[in-house]
Amino acid sequence: MANPAFTKGSIVEVSSDEPGFHGAWYVATLVNQLNPLKASNTKTKNPKQFGYLIQYDTLLKDDSLVEHLTEIVEPSFVRPLPPCNLGRDNGDFELYDVVDAYHREGWWIGVVKKVIVEGEMRKYTVLFENPPEEVEFERAQLRLHVDWIDRCWQVPQKKVYFGFNC
Repeated sequence: MANPAFTKGSIVEVSSDEPGFHGAWYVATLVNQLNPLKASNTKTKNPKQFGYLIQYDTLLKDDSLVEHLTEIVEPSFVRPLPPCNLGRDNGDFELYDVVDAYHREGWWIGVVKKVIVEGEMRKYTVLFENPPEEVEFERAQLRLHVDWIDRCWQVPQKKVYFGFNC
């Protein structure tokens, strides 16, 4: 179902079910609303469904170093930008928090595996499932993960997952 709050020019986040991109959210601008979907570069299983033409802020076309990738996506892959004010009063993350880390041009879902304290500065080792890897991040590169469910933001419970002992 389309989100009526999205209008031409809205800044949104877009996900994908393509292999290698599951769990990532990319910032994009809604260029147009389409009904029904007619284009051949559509991520849809139902060609008569409503969709959005979006242009990514950080992803570029394969054959271009300057032209932003534009594609048609199903409404289920689009959500509003998450609120900025979620999290703890001190702004720090804790072990096993589910976070989004700005990595590879988008926000990827992971779990805080380790908190590294260096004086007053903290860094965080984040464990990703897909693809499996661990990466160290500074606070500014992380945000608390939230899910957009039934048009409401929901914060997931802390997790130890992926089958690793964190």
